Amino acid sequence: MTILRRLAVNTLRTVVWLSSHATQSWAKAMLAELDSISSDWKAFFWAIGSVRVLFVRQTIRSASLSDIPVAAKVLADRMNQRTRLGCVMVVGMALFFGRFFLHAPNALQQTGCALLVVAMLYMLFQLVTGRPKHIAPNADLAAQTNLYRSELKRERDFYRGRSFWSRLAIVMPGFILLCIGGMVADPSAIRSQTIQLVLFFFFALLAIPNNLRFAKRYAHQLRELEHLELKG
Repeated sequence: MTILRRLAVNTLRTVVWLSSHATQSWAKAMLAELDSISSDWKAFFWAIGSVRVLFVRQTIRSASLSDIPVAAKVLADRMNQRTRLGCVMVVGMALFFGRFFLHAPNALQQTGCALLVVAMLYMLFQLVTGRPKHIAPNADLAAQTNLYRSELKRERDFYRGRSFWSRLAIVMPGFILLCIGGMVADPSAIRSQTIQLVLFFFFALLAIPNNLRFAKRYAHQLRELEHLELKG
């Protein structure tokens, strides 16, 4: 097996592992189809195209309280997918900055890397503690509704308030020190380091409305649930 083919297979296996229950069968089908693709490059691009399944967000609009068990399952799948994908990303970045720490040319960059590793571990803690809670399969509708409500609240709060702002704030000092250290180590790289800082702050600002949009969506689902309970 060539390196390119092996990369395609490993990419698809990772997608299968990270995908939600609702989209996992589709990812497995793409992995099975890989054997019928003769060209290694076509197989590679086929695998890369499968990554989009990780960003499919399935939502159930509950028309009555009887829909709550299905809606709760979809929410749990989405939370599990976010946890798996997020953990892979932050662990990868923690390893990257940890390795860079060993080769950093000055104390500023070493401090920046250390702070970024701490930031990644903090994000990992938030992701792991944000996993969905389990409930007995034979639980009654009232218990499932209460769990669904509490999970919606946790998701809403994950994307707003202290949880979100602390994630945003904890990354900034490390990245700023890393860039300043790069400027000190190589004065000719001041422009490129400045561009990196500008891009960092741009994407940080972009993350604010994006996260608040998710929080608003979960708040809306909570209001819908309250409306269904009043009707029921």
